[in-house]
Amino acid sequence: MDWAVLGPAVFSLVGVAVGALGSFGGVLITQRTTKQQAAVQLAAARRTEKKDAILAYLDVVEDSWVLMDGLWGRRPLVSKAGEPLDDAADVEREKHRRNNDVWHHQNRLNLVTPEPVRTAARTLTQRIYEATYHADQVETVLWKHVSPAEAEFLEAARKDLGVEELGDVSRDRE
Repeated sequence: MDWAVLGPAVFSLVGVAVGALGSFGGVLITQRTTKQQAAVQLAAARRTEKKDAILAYLDVVEDSWVLMDGLWGRRPLVSKAGEPLDDAADVEREKHRRNNDVWHHQNRLNLVTPEPVRTAARTLTQRIYEATYHADQVETVLWKHVSPAEAEFLEAARKDLGVEELGDVSRDRE
């Protein structure tokens, strides 16, 4: 056996083996990194989807506040477009339209948010419905009836989105 002849062949084979192991290790590291990046991107996309649904729900809740203000005599009754609602049929249509918007957006939340947010949204939606359609059965002023449910929803949404505590953001409308 002549190492002068076999040495380069052995070292070539060892080099090929080391190169193959290095390539294999690189592929594994790349795959793991790619999976981690995909998971981070998916989490970010889901958070954005939840945030967008929460903000859309809050927009229609705000529209309902404006209508409830009018129904409870705190401001003129106006449509979403700002037109006066003088006719009882127009008022009923506007109540129906805004109530449907709130229920629709609350159901969007059911698709993309966890249970604490869904429960808080259902409670707030129910309170808005009661204040809109059954004001005579509400035993307190409008804001005390609806604001606690809104504060509960905001807190659940903040926790779900990972937003730090912002202090008391409940409405004080009296």
